Amino acid sequence: MGENAKILVVDDDPDLLSLTSFILDKAGYQVLVASNGESSFQLAKKEHPDLVLLDVVLPDMSGIDVCRQIKQDRDLSGTYVILLSGIKTSSDSQADGLVAGADSYIVRPIPNRELLARVEAMIRIKRSESEIKAQKEWFRVTLSSIGDAVIATDRNGLVTFLNPVAQSLTGWSQAEAEGKPLEILCRIVDAQTELPVESPVRRVLEEGCLLQPSRDSLLIDRRGRKIFIEYSGAPTRDDEGNIVGIVLAFRDITERKRAEEALSWEMKVNTAIAELSSILLSPVSINDISTLVLEDAKRLTDSPMGFVCYTEPQSGKLIAFAKGEVGPKEWEESPDANSGNVIDTLPSPLSWVIIHKKPLLDNQLDDKTVFPEILGASSPVRKILSVPALIEGRVVGLITLTNKEGNYTEQDLALVNRLAALYAIAIQRKLAEEELRSLSLVDELTGLYNRRGFLTLAKQQLKVANRMKKGMLLIFIDLDNMKLINDSLGHHEGDLALIDTANIFRDTFRESDIIARIGGDEFVVLALETNEYDAHAIVHRLNEQFARHNRRDIHPYKLSISFGIVRYDPDSPCSIEELLVKADKKMYEHKRSKQGSKR
Repeated sequence: MGENAKILVVDDDPDLLSLTSFILDKAGYQVLVASNGESSFQLAKKEHPDLVLLDVVLPDMSGIDVCRQIKQDRDLSGTYVILLSGIKTSSDSQADGLVAGADSYIVRPIPNRELLARVEAMIRIKRSESEIKAQKEWFRVTLSSIGDAVIATDRNGLVTFLNPVAQSLTGWSQAEAEGKPLEILCRIVDAQTELPVESPVRRVLEEGCLLQPSRDSLLIDRRGRKIFIEYSGAPTRDDEGNIVGIVLAFRDITERKRAEEALSWEMKVNTAIAELSSILLSPVSINDISTLVLEDAKRLTDSPMGFVCYTEPQSGKLIAFAKGEVGPKEWEESPDANSGNVIDTLPSPLSWVIIHKKPLLDNQLDDKTVFPEILGASSPVRKILSVPALIEGRVVGLITLTNKEGNYTEQDLALVNRLAALYAIAIQRKLAEEELRSLSLVDELTGLYNRRGFLTLAKQQLKVANRMKKGMLLIFIDLDNMKLINDSLGHHEGDLALIDTANIFRDTFRESDIIARIGGDEFVVLALETNEYDAHAIVHRLNEQFARHNRRDIHPYKLSISFGIVRYDPDSPCSIEELLVKADKKMYEHKRSKQGSKR
């Protein structure tokens, strides 16, 4: 269980110190011990434990003060702290501990099993965050190896990152440039008038849009040298969609000015690289990334058809996104087209790419080869360019383009290889983020989303509903008689009732609906409304499912629910929180009406 994680236990009670150390040691952890604040801090500085279990009351100083010292020490930045208290602490005391930087608070006495579970969860989160940090460093190294100059800033336009190409072109090193306004590093003027151009920082941050490539511009570097460049910018956003900075990509096009045709093509490539580079620093879904990669690959190679797919880690299936000359009717009309299609079998050319992990360029393909239906091909596939997206020698995705009017060239292959490399990086990051996010968004008992997970996903779904002009239904549900079940049969039976209720909801609602447990006995569901999926249909299905469960269940109680349903109208928008309040009110009206009918 411990997998060699190192834990420092700090307690002035020798019996508690010995007992806690024994429990953790038996679970496989490396255990260090200390009995006072000063020695514990020095031991932490020396050993760099993964986790510190720290008693609040120590003989020489407060455990909260020790926690604060650990959290403020740069060398111990990766160390987690759980505060322990042997008395029922006030909320103010717990708040002081959390303000000091504690990652969790445990009040004794606590069962051994729960203690180990809390420790294991914290170690699991730490390792996941360490993996994310490693991935971010990997992304930084990858961006540093890209042939374009890339500069990233924070929300105030202050520089946070320059890759080596940007350092070479601007004359500023990373250490010198960090924290300075982007305009100081990138003095960009119009190539004809040499007047300053509009600040890319202001446009991206204030307008929140992609800054399209600008031609005929000059970069004046630190030494006053003038370099013809083209540049583009894109905002980076946090999980709430707020802009937290920009990514500016540019390149020296002095030589390309002599070849206008080559310039046009390279400009298109730079746009795609800038957009995909910004995705590496933004919380965008794999589906959106795949769609963007497909659009760029088709546009930049003049391909009428193609598809992009990634490998789903759980099932190993290929999830594809495609648009051809004339897509299949099912693809065009499906409301869930953006969720991707599963490819069960691949034609032999694409199987060769997956097996050998090498790109394929063939302008004389056998026209009898059958390709996935999602290509929507109205003519045989005669030309193909297919490139695998690789991470550490493992295929995580595939970019396939077909039937270019002219022949596919080595230039096309080089371009798609660059897109595939960025696509692989984006996939890897998103999967790592989703794994970490799932640790804090899921209700441990039922496996449904918790309140935080619901609000996070619901806000994204609200944006989808507004974009698609689709109504949504929000159902607020309360499990009846929960207190009676707990008081008469015990909390274990109450937990089983909650789990059974969650399973009924899974059977009742669609996989695309967002189902969450947001309180002790309170659940909520958010669903896109369709012609066949309205409030009346949902009530009917809920009643059927609970009746079926109660007929076959052997528990000494019957499950029943009270609910309130409200509709979200994209033409009269409101927040998810406002919808919850309305639905909660309707749920209580339903509950009171049921109680009144029993009198």
